[in-house]
Amino acid sequence: IQLIDNIISSNDCPEGHGGGIRFYSSSPNILNCDIIDNTSGIAPGSAGTGGGGGLYFHVNCDPFISGCLISGNMAAGNGGGILAYFGCHVSVVDCQILGNSAATGGGLASVGGAMNVNGSSVLSNAAVANANGSGGGIAYLSTSDGVIENCQINLNTAVEDGGALYVESDSTVSMANSLICGNQGGSGEQVTGDVDQSPGGNTIAIDCLVDDDEDGVDEEVDNCNLYNPDQLDCNGNGIGDVCDLAYGISQDCDTNGIPDECEQLSDCNGDGVADVCEIANGALDSNPADGIPDECQGLALGACCIGSECVPTTLLGCASGQGIYYGDGVVCADAACPLNCQGDVSGDGQVGIVDLLTVIDGWGFCP
Repeated sequence: IQLIDNIISSNDCPEGHGGGIRFYSSSPNILNCDIIDNTSGIAPGSAGTGGGGGLYFHVNCDPFISGCLISGNMAAGNGGGILAYFGCHVSVVDCQILGNSAATGGGLASVGGAMNVNGSSVLSNAAVANANGSGGGIAYLSTSDGVIENCQINLNTAVEDGGALYVESDSTVSMANSLICGNQGGSGEQVTGDVDQSPGGNTIAIDCLVDDDEDGVDEEVDNCNLYNPDQLDCNGNGIGDVCDLAYGISQDCDTNGIPDECEQLSDCNGDGVADVCEIANGALDSNPADGIPDECQGLALGACCIGSECVPTTLLGCASGQGIYYGDGVVCADAACPLNCQGDVSGDGQVGIVDLLTVIDGWGFCP
């Protein structure tokens, strides 16, 4: 059986299991489906034991559930979103388990079965039973086993134990590279039971960190929406240096990652613009090694023709640009820079026999 891109919504099994769908000895692939707002075992006067508000699996099954939204489902018994019952091995991959509720295992539950959860978010689910209302996010009961990897189990609640995760003493669960935070249980524990965390990479925190730029700083206090773990703010404007530079609030002409106003940079002409910025913006510096604009060194300037363009610079600057220097004090208006004429090989301002003979003399393959 394959279910792909389906919506299973608003179904009800008042006195039984599997409000959305009940699978018996069946191993479906359920891909990119929405399983939302279904209920099981919730009927006036019923004993209230129906499990698997969204999906229920029982006996000799190996279902694969991927890319699905499991949300808003309710079960009077175990497993508000999904229940894996005896003999079933359920794989939940890259799913969102949101806002489901049940007596035990508000989001997911395994009773005598197996449930592996990978790359999924288990958020804001609730285990609500007054007796044994445990496992707000996930519950493993009655010799169940499972592996939890690369998951977020956050903001779930349980009346009794394990706001995030509850594992009975006869069940076996391992967890790796997962974040557990902000869950609340009546016992005060987010995780209750023996969970093997030896694979490593887990974080269990009282409060959940909202960290969109992944710099380890909560967005509520982060001074920059870009990666900025050190929170440097050298000019004290309340904006991190990284953002000052990225958004053009500050300059960094020497490209050292520090806003220029926070450094004692030389400003030889006192115009409020650092020398390094003046040069970066086009000021002449015939001796780049000193980093001082020519105008501050008393150097004589003259017109320099580089091709057909004229620039005022020093003799040294003109030579470094392979230009023609017209003398100290000569302005570009008085310099006769040759026009850019492709056929004028000799550079005498006209295309003539000399140019033609030069081309003929060089005729053939280039070395």
